[in-house]
Amino acid sequence: MLVLLIFTAIVFLAACVWGFSRYKSGVWVWVDCLYYPLAAIGVILLFHNNSGQRQEIEAIQDKQLLQQQLVRDIANQPRVHIDIDSTLYSSYITLIGTIPGLAAVCTEASSSAACNAALKLSPMIKKFLDSANADAELPVEKRLLNTCNAAESMLLELEASGELLPSTSRELIGNYKAIAQKNMGLGAAYEVDRANEVIKIESQSELRALDKGGYLNAEAGDFFREVMSVQINNATIILKGLTPCLETRNSELQKLNEWTDKKLTTEQRIQEFNQIIEKAKTVVDLGLYSFQLKLWPFFLVLALALKFGKAVFGVNEQCKAALRKLRILWDKRTHTKSVQRQD
Repeated sequence: MLVLLIFTAIVFLAACVWGFSRYKSGVWVWVDCLYYPLAAIGVILLFHNNSGQRQEIEAIQDKQLLQQQLVRDIANQPRVHIDIDSTLYSSYITLIGTIPGLAAVCTEASSSAACNAALKLSPMIKKFLDSANADAELPVEKRLLNTCNAAESMLLELEASGELLPSTSRELIGNYKAIAQKNMGLGAAYEVDRANEVIKIESQSELRALDKGGYLNAEAGDFFREVMSVQINNATIILKGLTPCLETRNSELQKLNEWTDKKLTTEQRIQEFNQIIEKAKTVVDLGLYSFQLKLWPFFLVLALALKFGKAVFGVNEQCKAALRKLRILWDKRTHTKSVQRQD
């Protein structure tokens, strides 16, 4: 700082002297040709080195708009009317959990049909239970959304796995979708009981058809029949356990699902802008920034000094005229005093 002050004093003094002493010099015509380009370069340097700050400000403004939108979205959360409390909801989920619960006490070497059936379905049901039991402290309507989304994925996995009879998968998934589309509310529980009877009838009919067709030999056929009978029962347990999803009106649940997706997207974009803001703080061209901080002030002072010298050159005539007037006034005053002393 001291060096810059000394430099400023020297160049301004030199420019002042030069402005007076080189009154008729044509060099002053070229001062503006040097001064204005330097001023423009200064603006460009400032603009370039502030690019990170501009990015940060723009990102902050966009983030604030998203935060305001998020507040509005939260205030406009769709209401889901459900006639189920947390205890009843948990009891339905626990019912489905009996299948992997049995698998947990079985081993791969277990020879029973019940263990064989439970072990095959357990991985798919566990994934569903992880989603259904997540965020247990949340209200039932919010947990229900995760549960019903996970239920659809589980049903598709069960169908693709081939662990159920084709008729069992068809009736399980078909009845689930049909009941959900009816938006029956509490009446869905009665439809579930009816659908489970249909699952049993259609599945047993397929088993009898396989048996009559000779597709099941004596030893392997008996075990397969036992396993499939257990899987038929497991399918009815699964559909019964999904009753909360079927009692909730599908249209309301869909609105809540869309609202949740929109909210999550907004939150993700806010996080992206947070990253942009942090990154923008580090956007600096160190070479130019160092030049601007250390050397550029001297160039600016020199340009201003030249402009000051030109200003002195411009008022040279007026300064000399003012000095002449002061000298005349001084001479008059001196002459007046001299006359008074003589008198």
